[in-house]
Amino acid sequence: MSMNKFREAFRDVAKHYSELYPQRFCLAEDEDRDILNFIKSNDNGFDIQLECMDYGVYPSSDGWHTGCWDVAVIPPSNLRDVMVEFIESILQDAELVIHSSNGKPYRWIMRYQVEGERVEDETGLILFNWFGKRSVRTLSNFR
Repeated sequence: MSMNKFREAFRDVAKHYSELYPQRFCLAEDEDRDILNFIKSNDNGFDIQLECMDYGVYPSSDGWHTGCWDVAVIPPSNLRDVMVEFIESILQDAELVIHSSNGKPYRWIMRYQVEGERVEDETGLILFNWFGKRSVRTLSNFR
């Protein structure tokens, strides 16, 4: 069975970064999905996972996740550019802001570059300890 163009584009970029930074990127290839793991660069950094199936890529990190980079929206020819821009942002300027209540995370905000603009992509829990002691941590891989 041949691999579709979307996964092929994903693997091209994933292999490039795995070879360029072998100590920080790890690509796991499987029949139904490929996973690119990025290992944080410092104690105040964060890990990233890009999971690719034939129909889309799912980015996630330490509780944060965003919607699927869907093949219907991002054609294989553009996936390479989207991935490179995301990965370069993770390496150079992205931040993961984690809000906690009594030490338990309940809200995650990823700040990164997409299509040449800085975005804040937020994930959160509906139920959390509203009255708990709140704290905020900002993680980055470039500091």
